[in-house]
Amino acid sequence: MIFSDREIKISESLTEEKWAEIIAAVSGKDDLTLKIEGVDVFLKEMSIPSEISGISIANAVFKNKIKISGLSNGRFLSVKNSRSSFLSGVRIENVSCNLFEFYDSENMIESDDEMNLIVTFTSCGFDNFIYSSVFLPSFKKVLFSDKVIIESMSDNNDNSLHFIECIFSGGLTCELVNFKNKNLFIENSKTIENHEKEKIIVTFSCRGGDLNNFDIKHSVLTGAYFKLFKTNLCDIAIDHCVIEELDLHTVNDGADRTEIYNLHITNSNVGMLLLNNRDIIHPLSFIGSTFKNPPHFFGAKMTSGSRFPNRESFISRNGKRDAACYRVLRSQMEAQRDRTLEGMFFSLEQESLCNEENGIEHYISKMYHIFSNYGTDYIKPLLLLLAFAVIFTLIYGLYISESIGPSYPIDWGLLKSSLIYSLKQILQPFSSLKDMTPLSNEKQGLSLVIILISILQSFISLVCIALSGLAIRWRFKRD
Repeated sequence: MIFSDREIKISESLTEEKWAEIIAAVSGKDDLTLKIEGVDVFLKEMSIPSEISGISIANAVFKNKIKISGLSNGRFLSVKNSRSSFLSGVRIENVSCNLFEFYDSENMIESDDEMNLIVTFTSCGFDNFIYSSVFLPSFKKVLFSDKVIIESMSDNNDNSLHFIECIFSGGLTCELVNFKNKNLFIENSKTIENHEKEKIIVTFSCRGGDLNNFDIKHSVLTGAYFKLFKTNLCDIAIDHCVIEELDLHTVNDGADRTEIYNLHITNSNVGMLLLNNRDIIHPLSFIGSTFKNPPHFFGAKMTSGSRFPNRESFISRNGKRDAACYRVLRSQMEAQRDRTLEGMFFSLEQESLCNEENGIEHYISKMYHIFSNYGTDYIKPLLLLLAFAVIFTLIYGLYISESIGPSYPIDWGLLKSSLIYSLKQILQPFSSLKDMTPLSNEKQGLSLVIILISILQSFISLVCIALSGLAIRWRFKRD
């Protein structure tokens, strides 16, 4: 053990006895750096005393499974070119520092006695995290604050990166490098506000990589942007999550694979979903999810049987840009002969255009939406027709009644005549111009007001019947 100014260097095997000597030697000092280089480490637990704020481990061999803990608000923890005995590993727990660095051996260790390090992290906090290894780490209850870079040095498709119950602070950038045939799992994690930032923005990027499985479950990732442009993807499963942006689009230039085999985004809240030029092989499912902005499917392909939430789950309906997104989805559903979804996206498209219009066109479009959901709902006009029949029945009865008040009994005869007259305006539109029975039997000398009201009901009835007929024709149309 070499003890110089604010630095301790270990160049001999690190045993329990040697570790006890180090703890005794640093007692009462402050802000020390511990360097462990080229030695065998036999410890099963390395509890860092508060006097040590920085640790550097290089070219070491961990002979046992070891837990490293106790470094609180440290400056750095660095592990380089180290390895472990077969089936050993390193567990880092209750460590927080400004910088964590891990650089594995350049090549895969092929030995019966030694192997590349496998590292797990539990209950830690890092401002800057840099990790380059053959085996990807796993995280549980870890706080990331500023920057994360994780580089894979292997194409092994059994390698997975796990974030479980982790916290991502606003302003964080997480870059996944050289991810070939890897899996990414995020579960029960969340983003939090950074008081130095105006709003939460957390960015995950993996450009040009390969993700076999990309799963996010039960995570509130407000302000999280997943930049997976041109990333090769196989299976995506997102459930009970909040995500700001999911950029999965690519370029159909023949150089990259565009297929996504399974895509399920369920019971989640997504701000923006980009799937341009993707070929989705199996039926996708967005059941129970809400989209702040319409999903982008420009140049994308999807198979029949895909499942979407109801129209209320698509929040933004403003202007030509949103209308173009819904138009693409409507065209996809039309090609699949799915009239229900085609009608839903058509109505969303029309509503988006309507919200950009001004003047009388805006109000006409609104009425078209109210009466028949832009000509796609044949039941709604019929229900409105019956509702108006009841409303006009009451209007006729109240107008020609001799006396009105809560103390008077209901005149069932007058009410019956009003109902028959109201139905007559539906079955025989504009008949009031020549015949006003049975209302004329109840009261002679009916005024022009009743005639005008009758004409209005006839017009509304014709509109409802026509809209219902057009919707039925559209629903069962055949190319």
